[in-house]
Amino acid sequence: MAPSQVTREVEPQIFKKLYGFLEKNPKVILNKGDLVRISKANKTFRRGYLPGWSDEVFRVTKVYFSHPTTFELQDLKSEAIKGRFYAEELQKISKRSDDYWSIEKVLKTKGIGRKKEYYVKWQGFDERFNSTKLARPIILTGAWEVGLSEIFVPRTWFNIGNHNNKYSITYEETKIIEKDYAEYDIGVKIEQGTADADIIEEINQSIEEKCGHFVAFSLDRKNINVHIAPNYELHLTAANVPRLLTMLNLPREDRIIRMSESFVFRKPSKTNKDNHLKIIARNLKRHFIIRTTRFNHKYTDLETCTMNCFSI
Repeated sequence: MAPSQVTREVEPQIFKKLYGFLEKNPKVILNKGDLVRISKANKTFRRGYLPGWSDEVFRVTKVYFSHPTTFELQDLKSEAIKGRFYAEELQKISKRSDDYWSIEKVLKTKGIGRKKEYYVKWQGFDERFNSTKLARPIILTGAWEVGLSEIFVPRTWFNIGNHNNKYSITYEETKIIEKDYAEYDIGVKIEQGTADADIIEEINQSIEEKCGHFVAFSLDRKNINVHIAPNYELHLTAANVPRLLTMLNLPREDRIIRMSESFVFRKPSKTNKDNHLKIIARNLKRHFIIRTTRFNHKYTDLETCTMNCFSI
């Protein structure tokens, strides 16, 4: 029977003749969005041991709850495939984007060593799917934030996707500035009942936000270690940091620490919620990296200039 003569009335009989059975209550095993392969049509003299399914993968776009159920497909370039398919003609697969596809032919190469890239034709796919493949996969485990490391301008880059609404190009300028004196007032708010190790962590974070890693505390079983970089001083006053003085096993009086020291840990009996430290730096050569970021105005009206400071 010619395809043009097939009607809904005779479709079940044709299906039974092809597959040898006719389900009374067909169970839908494929859903919209599933990835499938198509059964290759049996031909005369076709060797039985050859694979019976297409290499190319298709996506189910529509399910018709007829009797039997049929499906419409499209390829991975979103081009519709003519006709409908029975479930018996389709093989559902679980193909993730990080799985390997078979390469039929390497068309050309670019680069050398770890930066070498291959422009390839994929097995079972036509030329529309030709693409560039890295010499080895890049595997990221856990939660990562990734972004562009290189871009060519002028160029449009909006094919990345619509999940981000702004992109930026950053220019850097470096300046070295001499400074004789810098003073940092650092406030640390500690809640009642905070563990000693958490207090040390809070203090370190507050210091880092103000002046970097040039003054830091560490706590071990018996000692508190105070690490101080050259040209830096840590000023502690009895009025502002009584709990910290107690933890350092120091008397309740003002104290200046000018070099790294280790103190016997002493657990205080009360919590002082507000702590104020002072760090003074002298005779520094400041190394400023000024980063200017210009956002694409098609997506946002922001234009900002940010400055990060690093000391050497």
